[in-house]
Amino acid sequence: MSGFTVGWSTTLPFTQYKLVEVRFDTTNPGWAYQFRRYADVSGPDGYRFVYQKMTQIPVQAWDVSDPANPKHLNVAFRDQVVDSIWYPWDNYAELLTICASAYDSTGAHTPTQHQVRVDHTSRMVCTS
Repeated sequence: MSGFTVGWSTTLPFTQYKLVEVRFDTTNPGWAYQFRRYADVSGPDGYRFVYQKMTQIPVQAWDVSDPANPKHLNVAFRDQVVDSIWYPWDNYAELLTICASAYDSTGAHTPTQHQVRVDHTSRMVCTS
């Protein structure tokens, strides 16, 4: 994973968009990059994301644009409750981000930016 950035949407050009399948399965969870949002008055948006650790969550993302060779993708989430559990319902705002990078369950390629600025919508966006 090469990093994260901010914006209204992805930093990938439309020509690089892929057909992605999101799979929900409690018996076969995937690993995700866990981030925590903190207030940061020094920034223009007032927030920053800090990488915490790799955490198993009951979701996987797959690039299925080539059905014969699906590619497992990295995902990240915002752990608003700070309990290492991903809550997908709205009242916790634990947003899921699907990355374009190939899945890494080992954590060997953790995000290089440990503090990540976000826009006022509080979205994290993977750059690759």
